[in-house]
Amino acid sequence: MTGRRTTPFDLSGAIGQIGRTETGIAPAHDLSLTVLFAAAVPVVKAVLVILGLASVACWTIVFEKLVRLGRPARSAVLITSFKL
Repeated sequence: MTGRRTTPFDLSGAIGQIGRTETGIAPAHDLSLTVLFAAAVPVVKAVLVILGLASVACWTIVFEKLVRLGRPARSAVLITSFKL
């Protein structure tokens, strides 16, 4: 045993090994969203689906508000440009 004290979270030995193999080239990993989603546990999948649905709901509200706020401005232009 060395004189250095290690903890379960000590990554100093692993830091130097990141991206190294016998050939010196890091292996290619497929980090596409579909592969990551397929490899996730059910709890993570459920959270991702909930977050996706919440995002769609929020963007729907944003676009609806933009449309509603844009209508009065267009109506005001039409009213002020109306000549008798």
